[in-house]
Amino acid sequence: MKVDHFISYISRPDLLQDVAFGTKTLKLDSGERIIIPAVIRTLIPSRIVTQYRSYCKQQEFEPASERSLFRMLEICSASMQKSLHGLDNITAEGAEAFDGLMSIIETLTNNGADKSWGQSMREALKEAKRYLKTDFKAHVGRDENSSDHCTVYALSDPSDPNLSGECQHWHDTRCDRCECLDVALEKIAQKLDEVDITEDQRARIKFQKKECARAILAWKAHLVRSVAQEEAKQDALVQLDQEKCLIIMDWAMKYLPQHYREQMSEFFGKRGRSWHVSAVITRLHAEGRYEVECFVHLFNTCNQNSFAVMSVIEHLLQTIKLEYPSINKAFLRSDNAGCYHNGPLILSLPLMGERVGVMPVRYDFSDPQAGKDICDRKTAPMKAHIRRWVDERHDVITAEDMKQALESHGGLRRCREAVVEVDTTKAIGNDNKIPGTSQINHFLFEEGGIRAWMGYNVGPGHHFANGKLSFKKQGDTGLREI
Repeated sequence: MKVDHFISYISRPDLLQDVAFGTKTLKLDSGERIIIPAVIRTLIPSRIVTQYRSYCKQQEFEPASERSLFRMLEICSASMQKSLHGLDNITAEGAEAFDGLMSIIETLTNNGADKSWGQSMREALKEAKRYLKTDFKAHVGRDENSSDHCTVYALSDPSDPNLSGECQHWHDTRCDRCECLDVALEKIAQKLDEVDITEDQRARIKFQKKECARAILAWKAHLVRSVAQEEAKQDALVQLDQEKCLIIMDWAMKYLPQHYREQMSEFFGKRGRSWHVSAVITRLHAEGRYEVECFVHLFNTCNQNSFAVMSVIEHLLQTIKLEYPSINKAFLRSDNAGCYHNGPLILSLPLMGERVGVMPVRYDFSDPQAGKDICDRKTAPMKAHIRRWVDERHDVITAEDMKQALESHGGLRRCREAVVEVDTTKAIGNDNKIPGTSQINHFLFEEGGIRAWMGYNVGPGHHFANGKLSFKKQGDTGLREI
């Protein structure tokens, strides 16, 4: 009886949250194995036990011993909820919006709404959140018959025929799982007008509900854009051969200097060292396998602006041409940071390609906080390698120290580092502009100019002829190797 009482207590929804994937296997003494879904426990065991004993005191129930309670928690295993950092802002805000809608439902049920209605709404929202986190991206594509899932329909600009595509299919299918969210939002709005609360409360809750709906729809739109931008990457990978490569670029988070034994005076006022990571993907072998090589530019001081990126790209293309003479074309891809997404950099690339001998084919920008996964995967082991070097009684203070640490013990496989310095005297300024650059995510470099799209391959795109683009020509950037 005591065991059943405790198990029913720790199985409450306020202590357990199910996750969208994963299972655990429970092995019984008889040898039987039971597969159960993975769950997350929202409190640590000691707090659960303390809370449970207080509950039993209120209920005048004699619980099992404290040691037995901990043993039961150990057997009824669950993952622990943890604080996470560096999350995608749009995704995090969308997930928080579902929590906000849950609190609205609780407020409505406390003020007259039916309990069964509240339970059904909570289940609908949980299902909608689970769908967005897991299956929704798998249902999004260019040829989908649901308007919620069709990227061409969703990313077309009705006010601009050049940025609007025509679907070759009908949007005659309705997605029940997408409509589940819309129906839930409508029912919450309807119930909000029916419950007995003050007008001030009603206005506040309506505003909260509106903001939650906006955040969830922004998350959904973010997922649609991410799928479309990923399509550009996949198309570039398919086109790779002995003459083409794909370059994915990102500024890693600034590295803070580390001493093996650090005094308090050395701890404060640190200035981070900038480092730029470029993952070069090639398919040069006859069997057609992909290979990734990572080039890292380390700086002692650097302003992360468009000219610094120009310098890095030119030096990188020179290195690629030297290492792989057969390569003469390159696809470029990065995030939407201002140092990448600007007119001066885009306009300088064709001339840079002529100088170096590696012509840019297309420049794709991933949706904010989505699409730089390969750079992050390369940066993580590099940081761990530096930490291990520091643990071996070394200081890593300068960019030269970072290079020495990264090359220690044979370095990391297929990663190369160079300490460099930007020659700012050769910069021509930021006067070069492309109309509407901030709304454009794809640039195709053609013989007579540049063609641009807002959504990948949606509509014919805007063509900017070379004769109509007046800009200063950027010469050799002259990045210095130290």
